[in-house]
Amino acid sequence: MPYPNKMTYLHMGLTIIVLMASCTNKTPAQSQIIATQSVSNVSIAQTRVSNMSYLDECKTLNPIKLTEQIPYQNIWPGKTKESELESILGAPVKRSVFRDEINLVYGSNVGLFVQDGIVTYILVSLEDESQLTVEEVILKYGCPDLVLAVNTTEDQVGYYSIRLLYNTIGMEVSFANYPAALGSSADNISYFPPVTVQEYFENNGWAAMSWSAQPVEWRDAVK
Repeated sequence: MPYPNKMTYLHMGLTIIVLMASCTNKTPAQSQIIATQSVSNVSIAQTRVSNMSYLDECKTLNPIKLTEQIPYQNIWPGKTKESELESILGAPVKRSVFRDEINLVYGSNVGLFVQDGIVTYILVSLEDESQLTVEEVILKYGCPDLVLAVNTTEDQVGYYSIRLLYNTIGMEVSFANYPAALGSSADNISYFPPVTVQEYFENNGWAAMSWSAQPVEWRDAVK
């Protein structure tokens, strides 16, 4: 089961803001543009991932690569049922429904998406509770499958953040700096079912657009 095809951020009180609607809401012309951009970004991403020397600089910190899915507090996107959440996290502070998707908010920093009774995506804001740095992420999880330079602002001038994508274990960590430093702190971390690079771009409309996300070299993303 794919995770939601939109990217969200957590703000005060964990208001979930949709940055980009599903491609199914686009006109045929807009959908064709996104599809073309997606193919371009997927091609670039797959080329980088297939390069054995990609992320060599990162691997000097930690050559170990994890291969198993990562859960959040024993919640496994794609597997854990909504009915099991109360025994793990308690009752949500907010529950809302959008079409066939349920959004659950826990405390001030955790949001979950549920489809057909199954948790599909988890987003955790780290701004107020963690100083998890780029270096600590690498030492704990190994190097990512892909590094993305990101800009989802309206003016689309330059890039303002990086995301370390671990698509094979179902995790992505975002840092609000570009380039970032080894000591830069993460602002959020998301969990989802393991996917291929192509599926990741297909499931994220914002990432499919070349001006929003660009696969980059580690040496360019982290200084």
